[in-house]
Amino acid sequence: MSNTGDNNNNENDEQIPPETVPNLLMQALIGEMTQLMRIELEAVHARVDRIQENAQQRQPRDMPIRRGENQPKG
Repeated sequence: MSNTGDNNNNENDEQIPPETVPNLLMQALIGEMTQLMRIELEAVHARVDRIQENAQQRQPRDMPIRRGENQPKG
């Protein structure tokens, strides 16, 4: 991006400081990405909750957990 021979770019550069435009674009991008991540993470958390609930329902609650049953005696 050179400044030679292009008057339109020079006029736009004078109206808006160059530091401001990238900063605003970056803030907008970060805001959009944050919103998308929240939406996706809510779906992931809901799925994990359902998996945990299903695992708890499958495990009998009255039976004690036996440790070392599959270990060889010796």
